Amino acid sequence: MPISTGWSSQQVALHWVTVALVVFQLIIGDAMSEAWEAREDGLGGPPGIGAILHIIAGVSVLLVVLYRLYLRRTHGHPPRSENQPKWASTLGAITHGALYLLLIAMPLSGAVAWFLGVEGAADAHAGLLRIALVAVIVLHVAGALVEHFVFRSSSLKRMLRPGDIT
Repeated sequence: MPISTGWSSQQVALHWVTVALVVFQLIIGDAMSEAWEAREDGLGGPPGIGAILHIIAGVSVLLVVLYRLYLRRTHGHPPRSENQPKWASTLGAITHGALYLLLIAMPLSGAVAWFLGVEGAADAHAGLLRIALVAVIVLHVAGALVEHFVFRSSSLKRMLRPGDIT
């Protein structure tokens, strides 16, 4: 696997595309909830534009995240900062793993709910998984700020500016 001193421009762009898609999903999620409730109440009909956009953005999140994982595997990733304690690096790795897992689980649970009509998947998607995703995002952002301001790591700068791959 190549050794990276920074994230590639493609990896940086995909990170911020993922951020934008997830923020959009959190904003438009109510439209999907309304479409789900109308469907449960037997009001049928085609889903509204908000629900359709939610589905498209959800599929996009899944595809972008899977591609990001592929790039991470094939192009490498920057080493963890040596300026921080091991516990912080371990917590960062766990947080990233949880974030990737949730970014895959959310679109899959939404698809199972909507296309297969599985109410338990809908409940998990709009409930526990959503809460977990928001919590892990908050932890991820807080960790990036702590790395930058407390441990004086270059991690945040690397996600703002592409680096070299050697």
